[in-house]
Amino acid sequence: MQEILLSAWRTVDAGGFHARDGLSVQEALRRWLFAVTWHHTTHYREHRHRWDKGRASFTHPAMDGHMPPPFEQVDARLTLRVLQRLKPDLRAVLAEAALGYTATEIAVELRKNPHTTLGRIHRGRRRFREALRRWRVMRCPGDERQGRAG
Repeated sequence: MQEILLSAWRTVDAGGFHARDGLSVQEALRRWLFAVTWHHTTHYREHRHRWDKGRASFTHPAMDGHMPPPFEQVDARLTLRVLQRLKPDLRAVLAEAALGYTATEIAVELRKNPHTTLGRIHRGRRRFREALRRWRVMRCPGDERQGRAG
């Protein structure tokens, strides 16, 4: 089902859906989605090996074969998009800090003063937390978790 939805989404995003003359957009969309679903279900066996191969590429040894649920995967990808919006210097120190490096180690690698690096880590975490909070408010208005950053 997820593959069908993603395929339909990509096609619409690429401009592949056009309503035929004489049909309402709603009816044309209903027929088109039925055709997309029909195509995917009838060709499922042909494409299953590709799906299994693609899924295997996302499995990391540290995960012990555990695959996060699809919604958590989407949430993680969207969180990374929020991270991409930070300035590159903040993003670089946050990535290194997330991997467990100390501010001194990051400073040596980036050839910066350790105090500058520590300040960037604090500023980057604060801005990332604020950006996540804004994103969650936009994503889930009225959700009781909207004030939390994680």
